[in-house]
Amino acid sequence: MGVPGEIAGLHEAWQQYGRLPWKSLFQPAIKLAKDGFVVAPYLALSIAESTKILNDPGLQKVFAPGNKLLKAGDVCYNKDVRKAGGIIKMEDLKNYKVRVTDAVAVDAMGYTIHGMPSPSSGTLGMSLVMNIFKRWSQLRDHGTSHLCIVDGERNAVSMTTTVNYGFGAGLLSPLTGIVINNEMGDFSAPTEISDDQLPPAPANFIEPNKRPLSSMTPIIVTKGNQLAGVLGGSGGLYIIPAIVQVFLNHFVLGMEPLHAVLSPRVYHELIPNVVSTRTGLCYAGIT
Repeated sequence: MGVPGEIAGLHEAWQQYGRLPWKSLFQPAIKLAKDGFVVAPYLALSIAESTKILNDPGLQKVFAPGNKLLKAGDVCYNKDVRKAGGIIKMEDLKNYKVRVTDAVAVDAMGYTIHGMPSPSSGTLGMSLVMNIFKRWSQLRDHGTSHLCIVDGERNAVSMTTTVNYGFGAGLLSPLTGIVINNEMGDFSAPTEISDDQLPPAPANFIEPNKRPLSSMTPIIVTKGNQLAGVLGGSGGLYIIPAIVQVFLNHFVLGMEPLHAVLSPRVYHELIPNVVSTRTGLCYAGIT
C-alpha cells in the first residue's frame, strides 16, 4: 500500500486557488458516505468481474452484503463508516508532503499540451509519439478515474486518481471504508527477464520517499495561449495510446469529441509483441 495523498493534493490546490469554504466541498461526498449511492452499470460490471471482493471481509461486506454481489440499481453503503465517522490517525499521512511542480509543456501539431512531469510517463510518452508522427505523411481499466472540468471563466482542471488495480489491493478497511491501494505495484522489481513481461527498470526500483512510475496522462491543450481542450483517461498502460489516438482524432482529423472517443483504437503492449484493437466503448476509459 502506498501512502494515500489525494486529499492532501486537493487541499494544496484549494489553498492556492479555492474560493469556497473547505468544509463545503465535501458535503456531497459525506452525504454519499452516510446514505449510500446507487450502483451504476459500469461499477456493477467491475464488481461482477472482480475475484477480490468475496476474498476480503471488508470488500464483501460493502459490495456483496449477504454474500450477494451488488447489481446495477442497488444501493451501496458502508454502515461501519457511518458509525465510526471515518477518522484516521497515521504518522505516514501526517508526514506526506505535496510536491507542486510546473506542468510539462509539449508542442505538437500547432497545439501546446500541458501535462504531468515525471515520474508520470504519460506526457513524455505522448510527446514521443507525436515526434514520431511528425515524420509520417499520415497520421484495460484498472482502479483509475479521471475528470475534466472547465468553468465559466475558462479555468481548466484535468485530474487522474487511482488505487492502481480494480479494488486496489483487494482489501477494504472495515473501520474507514477505504479501499486499500496497491500503488507499490507500480514500482519495478529485480526479476528474471522473460518474453511476456517488461524487463526490470532500476530507475523505478522501490526506495524511501519515492514516487513510482505512472502512465497517468492528465493534460490541458492550448493553442495561441487559449484553452483548446482537456483530456485524460483510465486504463493503466492503455492510457497513453488512448489519449494519443483521441487527440489525433479530434485535433488533427477534425472528429467531433464523442466520435473521437468512440472510434476504434489500436494498442501495442511492446512486450509481449502483440497488437490489440478496441471498438466502440473501449476498455481504456477516456474523457
